[in-house]
Amino acid sequence: MVVVYILGFMIGLFFIIRKRNLDRSAVVLLVGSIIAACLWTAQFLMKDQKFLSEIARSEKSGKKQLIELDAESAGDRRSLQIEVLPQEYSENELKDLCKSMWNILEKEIPAENHSLDYVTKDLFFPEKFENYPFTIRWKSSKPELLSETGKIGQGINREGTLIEVCAHISVEGQNFEEEHLFYVHLFPSNDKECYWKRLEETMKGVEESTRSKDVYVLPENFEGNKIRFYKKKENTDSILFFFTVIGTVAIHSAQKHEKEKLKKQKSEAIEREYPEMVSRMAMLIGAGMTVSGSFQRIAEDYAKRRENNRKPLYEELLKTCREIESGVSEKAAYRSMGARCGSPCVMRFTALLIQFTKSGGYGLKAALQEETDKAFAERKERAKRLGEEAGTKLLVPMVCMLLLVMVIVMVPAFTSFGTQ
Repeated sequence: MVVVYILGFMIGLFFIIRKRNLDRSAVVLLVGSIIAACLWTAQFLMKDQKFLSEIARSEKSGKKQLIELDAESAGDRRSLQIEVLPQEYSENELKDLCKSMWNILEKEIPAENHSLDYVTKDLFFPEKFENYPFTIRWKSSKPELLSETGKIGQGINREGTLIEVCAHISVEGQNFEEEHLFYVHLFPSNDKECYWKRLEETMKGVEESTRSKDVYVLPENFEGNKIRFYKKKENTDSILFFFTVIGTVAIHSAQKHEKEKLKKQKSEAIEREYPEMVSRMAMLIGAGMTVSGSFQRIAEDYAKRRENNRKPLYEELLKTCREIESGVSEKAAYRSMGARCGSPCVMRFTALLIQFTKSGGYGLKAALQEETDKAFAERKERAKRLGEEAGTKLLVPMVCMLLLVMVIVMVPAFTSFGTQ
C-alpha cells in the first residue's frame, strides 16, 4: 500500500507544479496521500513494539464488548472478532442483589395502586431493572384477568379475585435462576367508564350464550347495582334544529352573496353609463344651460324612454332631480347622489358640480370636457381588462377541447397498430 500512497503523492505534486496554482483536487490527493503514508508508517513501527496480551472486561454492571483483533500465527495473518462479556457476579453476590431487588419490586409493582391487597389499575411488570443484572419473566395464574405485562382484563368479581404472580429471574451467561411469588388481590375499577365497559362485556357474553333462545333477557342487576334499560329515542328535534341552523346560515350567505352580486352589477352598469352621461352634460353646459337645467333635460329624456330599459345611473339622476324639486339644495342633492352610487367616477363628477356651483359655474365646461376624456379612457381600459379576463376563462375549455381532439386522433391510431 505504501507504493500507492507514494504514487498518489507524486501525482498530486505533479499537477500542482504543472498548473502553478493550488488546484483543490490535487491538494486533497497530496494531503490524503501524506496522511495515509504517515499512518501506515506509524502502524508499521508500532506493530513490532507492542503485542496485545489482555483485554479489560467491563464492570459487573457493564455491557458486553464486541472487539476486532488482528492475529498472526505460523506466518499467516487473520482478522478475528470476539465477544467479551462483563465480569461475573459470585453466587453470594447474586443472592444479595436478589434480596435487594425483591424489596424494591414490592414497592414498584403496585404502580398507581396503594398496595397489592387492593388492585384496580394496571401493575408495573418490568423485564429489566436498572443497576441489576437480572432478566425478569412474569407469569400470572389467571392471564385473562391479569396479563404478563401487568394489564388488568375484564370479568373480575365484585368481591375480588386473588391471583398468584410468579417472577422468574435469570442472569445472562451465568447459571443462576430464582423465583419469587407475589399475591395480587384484584377488584373491579371504581371508574364509571370501566364499570360500563364491564357491563357491556358481560351483556355480550350473555347474548352469545343465549342465542338458541327466542328472546334475549337483559340483566336486572350488575355488581350489586340495579339496572333499567330503555329503548333509545331518535332525537328528531335536535336533528331538525341542526339542519335549521345550517339552512339559516346557508340562506344568509346566499342572500349576502346575492346582494354583493347586485351591488357589483350596479357599479359596473354605472361605470359603463358614466362616459355617455358626462359627455351629454358637457355638451349641454357648453350650449349655455345651467347645471340644474342640464340635469333636468337628461333626466326628462331618459324618463320618456325608460319603460323596459332601466339604467342605474339615470335612475339616480331622476331621483336627484326630484330631491331638488322637493326643496333640497343642489349641493346636498349632488352629495347624496355620489354617496348612493358609491362609484369613484360619480363621486368625482358630483364633487366637480358642488365645486363649480359655489364659484358660479365658471370653468365648468372645460372641467367636464376633461372629465369626459378621462371617462372614455377608463372605459377603454376596462374593456381591455374584460377582454383579457374572458380570454383567461376560455383557456380551460380550449385545453379540454385540445385533449379531446388528441384522444380522438390517437385512439384509432393505436387501435390500428394493435390489429396489425
